[in-house]
Amino acid sequence: MDVKKIKCQVHLVKTETGENCIIILNGDRIRQCYYVNNILTQDYIKNFINGESKHIYITSDDEIKDGDYVMWGIRVCKYSYDKENNTHDILVIETGEKFPFSTTDYIDTIIATTDKSLNLPKPQTQFIEKFVTEYNKGNEIKEVLVDYTEIFIDPIGNECELDLDDCRTEYKLKIDSHNCITITTMKDSWTREEVEMEIRTSHVNIHGASCYLMSQVDDYIKKNL
Repeated sequence: MDVKKIKCQVHLVKTETGENCIIILNGDRIRQCYYVNNILTQDYIKNFINGESKHIYITSDDEIKDGDYVMWGIRVCKYSYDKENNTHDILVIETGEKFPFSTTDYIDTIIATTDKSLNLPKPQTQFIEKFVTEYNKGNEIKEVLVDYTEIFIDPIGNECELDLDDCRTEYKLKIDSHNCITITTMKDSWTREEVEMEIRTSHVNIHGASCYLMSQVDDYIKKNL
């Protein structure tokens, strides 16, 4: 099945937990961070190492459904929808406050996080390590590409194993056996060779490797790059 990379946002949000989180050290001149996969107390983080703990949240433009965790500004919330009364509410996890919403335009779906309490998929370890490395260089990663897998849906909404005539195509978040999503960091610049390779690879994935079609791709590259 086809795999599609979809642009998503990365948020670093303060937390009062000290487990599986990013620790920001508040130095005099530079803010350094590192990742801890064990448990630290807030007293130790704040008073002994002069730091603060934060979690990574990955959000997307996926359709928001009842019970989803969402990001509202820098607040982590849980979304609820009452179909009978057509009302939308969000519950702010940190404070327990509940707010009515007339639209979902200002919230985004949380698809993965280092926050284990949400019981959501996780960013893979390689991405967390990359995030820490780039942050300590002064480059906070705020956008990434996330893998979504092609699926087929029949007329009554069930997932099909095959692409039948009456099925429609959708994409769902790709999650591995370790409950991790696949993240690719976005590049700020590309060489011509990298762009050509991306175009050819995408074409083969969608249309196959026909020599005739590939010659059309070559013509497109010559005219447009």
